[in-house]
Amino acid sequence: MNNYIIDPSVFYWVNVFDNLQTVFIIFGLILTLSGIGFLIGWFMYHNEKFYYDTESEYYIRAKRDEKLCKQWAMVLLIIGIPLVLVSIFIPSKQTGIEMMVAKTATFENVDWTVAQVKEIIDYIVSALNGV
Repeated sequence: MNNYIIDPSVFYWVNVFDNLQTVFIIFGLILTLSGIGFLIGWFMYHNEKFYYDTESEYYIRAKRDEKLCKQWAMVLLIIGIPLVLVSIFIPSKQTGIEMMVAKTATFENVDWTVAQVKEIIDYIVSALNGV
């Protein structure tokens, strides 16, 4: 009996995508917030280095740290923001199941179901009258 209205593997994939959405949200938010932190660090170094002599060791370290913060901020934001955006468009478990029900809830299926229920009721009534 392999005449499924909804294939059981669909429920497996709905759960997989639901878990994937959670993972993407967690990693995306962590990466995005870390990128924002590095961006703040870059702004701080960028504004602070002009107050020091360009020959000082602190200025050289600040310039190096500024470049490093900017690179890390860009990498983390380039990875984190798309992960968050993708997680928005991955359907949740409930939405996936609702989509499957909507896909299978056609007028033909409803008519078939009503006919089957009528047959069952007629059978029960005739069985009760025959007793």
